Amino acid sequence: MSARESVVAGFPTAVGTLWKIDSTHANHMTRDFYRRATATDTPSAASALHDRVRQLRRRIPDRPHIWAAYVHAGT
Repeated sequence: MSARESVVAGFPTAVGTLWKIDSTHANHMTRDFYRRATATDTPSAASALHDRVRQLRRRIPDRPHIWAAYVHAGT
């Protein structure tokens, strides 16, 4: 690992939420995120999270307390 890489709790990247979220949405978001993050055409975990949050936001735009909670830290 180079000096330029961030490490959060032993991992180069971490995804979390800023507040408690409904487990149904969290389950779907987690599955969609990992499916996207492990795809060969995804440049980074941040891109995968961004894609999934935008998808959730399009589906339920009037409920930002669900889709705005997700954050990515790291490289």
